Amino acid sequence: MGTPPSLGYSGGLCDPTDSYDYVIITTSAGGLNDWLTSGSLLYNWTSLMNKHALEDGLNCNLILVEDIFSCSDYWNETALFNDTAAKIREFCKDAYQDWVTSYILISGDDDGDRFEDEIEKQIGSNSTKKSDVIAVNIDGITHYLIDQDADGKSDIFYNTISDDRKPLKAEKSNTYLIDINGDGKWDYTYDGTLANCESSFDIPWSYLMVTIVLVIIIVLFILFKLGIIYVYEKEYEN
Repeated sequence: MGTPPSLGYSGGLCDPTDSYDYVIITTSAGGLNDWLTSGSLLYNWTSLMNKHALEDGLNCNLILVEDIFSCSDYWNETALFNDTAAKIREFCKDAYQDWVTSYILISGDDDGDRFEDEIEKQIGSNSTKKSDVIAVNIDGITHYLIDQDADGKSDIFYNTISDDRKPLKAEKSNTYLIDINGDGKWDYTYDGTLANCESSFDIPWSYLMVTIVLVIIIVLFILFKLGIIYVYEKEYEN
């Protein structure tokens, strides 16, 4: 008799010595593999997995789609079967065979705005409308300008690190002032490109006073040279 074929997946990310009942596939782009919970963002992937573990007895794991794409074991020499969907299908096959996974949640971005649909639902933006979210990169971190009332104008700045939401000020059409840290000063302007405006609000008073005094001295000197003002001397006779 021959050796029976192995039911395990050849290679891949899933170690057959591990076992996960519930697997989440998400992305690390924009910090969407995890985020801080708050009064309005009630859960994240960690709290969701903890909930399933405590209430349903499921052993959970989170996998990044970037790791799936970089794993050559999921690649196919035929271009038709080497796209995103094909690689994710191969990972799912690996998970079912090596981890004996029962449930796989594929986290999506329906409108392609690079903003996790689960977060959009919690914040109140439309997860099927791309134009209500604008991604801005500040110091290498992706944050978002969000239109909450579907009027075509951004209303809040969403800080993906602190989970803070700050009101935006519209200077004119499609131009916004952003206060990133909530200190009451506008830090950036956005009109399609991001610009730092902090320095324009932080001119030291000492520099301003010195400039004013110098201007007054220069004006007086010019008026004196033009003969518009005179210096009178009183002569005394001995």
